[in-house]
Amino acid sequence: EVVSFPLIKIMPPNTWKETDRRIKQIKTYDWMIFTSVNGARYFFQRFFKVAGDIRNISGVKIAAIGSATEKMINDLHLSVSLKPEKYTSQSLIESFSKIKSIKGKKFLLPRAQIAGAFLSDELRKMGAVVDDLVCYRTVLLRQYNSDGIELLKNGGVDAVTFTSSSTVHSFVKMAEKNELTAGISELPAVSIGPETTKTAREYGFNVKKEAGISNINGLFEAVKEFLIEAALPPLQKK
Repeated sequence: EVVSFPLIKIMPPNTWKETDRRIKQIKTYDWMIFTSVNGARYFFQRFFKVAGDIRNISGVKIAAIGSATEKMINDLHLSVSLKPEKYTSQSLIESFSKIKSIKGKKFLLPRAQIAGAFLSDELRKMGAVVDDLVCYRTVLLRQYNSDGIELLKNGGVDAVTFTSSSTVHSFVKMAEKNELTAGISELPAVSIGPETTKTAREYGFNVKKEAGISNINGLFEAVKEFLIEAALPPLQKK
């Protein structure tokens, strides 16, 4: 039984001024990196309003994390030059480290306002020039699904799934608001990837499974594994 429990909403930035400026300078970049579908969606929606022709992006190589992000870029008739084996920033850095040299190369990273600094910092350590660009915001909700809250209060939840660190932050805010924080450490959680797992564990969640591939299909498989293992009787010592 699945209970939908929205925790965040995606919004455009407070102003497009910086995005528009970077779009007009797009030919000065060697690489663009998209770490999510939302980053690609909001950037290109604005790109077509400001620059018009997709050919204005020719000559700029694109790196993308995740198959859904890659598909969105391919649907625009653009090719992805670099994609990590695993859908994580760490794996992307490992992929870039295999390139002969990115020293002095100019990177544009369109992403959320709460994105961590790991990717930018590691690229700079490799000698790259990096411009972070906020092209969308992740906003924590203030109103939550009341049925879900009642289930949590009554111990009726067998597992909670987290699709991003943002959902973890918002869940904790909800728990504090509804006096549910005491039970967080006992609530089994399934995470979409290592960054989300790290955030959840910092808050005390009992992360039982992590998706092998950091997308929704991977999360589904992780939930399935958790439920199967939870249903099995404990092994008897011989």
